[in-house]
Amino acid sequence: MTSKEREVKILEIVRENKIVSFKNLLKELDIPSTTLRRDLTRLDEEKKLVRFHGGAKAIEDINLDYYESQNYPDFDIKNGIAKKAVSLLNDEDTIFLDSGTTAYTMAKLIDNKTITIYTTSVIAAMDLSKRGMKVFLIGGFIQNNISAIFGNDALTLIAKKHFDKSFLASTALNEEEGFLTVYEEDAKIKSAVINKSGQSYIMASSKKFDEKAHITFANNKDAILITDKMPDIYRNSFSYIESH
Repeated sequence: MTSKEREVKILEIVRENKIVSFKNLLKELDIPSTTLRRDLTRLDEEKKLVRFHGGAKAIEDINLDYYESQNYPDFDIKNGIAKKAVSLLNDEDTIFLDSGTTAYTMAKLIDNKTITIYTTSVIAAMDLSKRGMKVFLIGGFIQNNISAIFGNDALTLIAKKHFDKSFLASTALNEEEGFLTVYEEDAKIKSAVINKSGQSYIMASSKKFDEKAHITFANNKDAILITDKMPDIYRNSFSYIESH
């Protein structure tokens, strides 16, 4: 298999599965592990995928046009979850709002100008600011492909704050491992926010139970899950609110 053939196959597998483990890629491709590591490093540098310890993740080409189009996956489900999240807000609340499509969908639905919003989402902050909302963009370095702010500066600011409520995203949900993400820096932010929040909510569709990720940022008792439909087998494992 040539380098180009491997690239095509790797990207095909990653795009189809969104997140795939190193072990599964080796099995699918039947190539030496050193070759796969080299390929993943190169593809990550070329921004064709996101490599993480243990696997790779599809690039989400997120920009303002992408968000505004409302063509991102499962918009109707995310919109329902976002509406339920907004219904939990009270006057004068100080909240933390995560990055990602569901968080941005929630941002567009917030219209109570007594609420103070802290966020690591560049795009959510832009929208909230344009509409005259009281919003603070937490400083740090920007993870380009998801327009989220991470880093020690962000953690330092979060440590000085208290949030009445926080609204976070999760790449995957797991009965044993709780709420997971694929970015170590993202996990640090989410964990820090949960520790500084009166109540934390995780906004995630029921499809997230089938997703794969490898970094736990909270166990399933640390936050309330807002989801479209709770699978019966998990109803006793999570505190949850259904959006419909």
